[in-house]
Amino acid sequence: KSVTARLSVAQVVERVRSDGSLSFDFIMFVFIASCIAALGLSENSAIIIVAAMLISPIMGPIMAFTFGITIRDKKLIKMALRTELIGLTTCLISGFLFGFICGNFSETWGAGKWPTPEMAGRGALRSLWAGCLIALPSGAGVAMSVLGGNGSSLVGVAISASLLPPTVNCGILWGLGAIKTVRSLYQNTLVVYDIYNHTVKPALLPPDTYTPQYFPLMDKECAVLGIVSFLLSILNIICIVIAALIILKIKEVAPNTADQ
Repeated sequence: KSVTARLSVAQVVERVRSDGSLSFDFIMFVFIASCIAALGLSENSAIIIVAAMLISPIMGPIMAFTFGITIRDKKLIKMALRTELIGLTTCLISGFLFGFICGNFSETWGAGKWPTPEMAGRGALRSLWAGCLIALPSGAGVAMSVLGGNGSSLVGVAISASLLPPTVNCGILWGLGAIKTVRSLYQNTLVVYDIYNHTVKPALLPPDTYTPQYFPLMDKECAVLGIVSFLLSILNIICIVIAALIILKIKEVAPNTADQ
């Protein structure tokens, strides 16, 4: 390996370190992207969701974590983990507040009743393995883009690697389930005539435009949808890290580059 190559990798590591650091700008970009993603999910608009992906900076800590493992830099690994955890927490809280507040108007929302297809799709079990199939090549692509300094490719990878929307979606669904549970506490039960003839609170009934995937009552349904949606984000992150590590290994990014 030439000295030029080592210096090039050292420069990449410094840029990745900067992208993975926690700052006021990072938190604000995550919050802004979360708000846009929440509107896209509630409006059932893929275009708005893509816009949120482009603004989201949470790929930076993932790459910092990956490079930290490769060059065996414990400080970089800890910094990246802390930044990513704070970013994901910001997404969850933003989504929860949006779902809890706007959930009161979910049945009269202009784009249709909640959960919208964009929300429900990210809570389906099928999204887990489909997301992994997309995240693996995305992880390889982002590693190649970072090493090559190819910004245009990085934009495309940011769109393909769905990280922020599923986390925001989890918060929205949990917030929606919470507000439905609160509303049900002040309602009288009614009899639902089906094969079981059971009683239920009206707030917990699913909208007529939505077919439950897991449970007939919306408090449990939203909870499980949110869990699956959050698992989608975690699996995507794991797949991206694994694929990026493989690319860095192929590119022979050595541990001693941390000292260059």
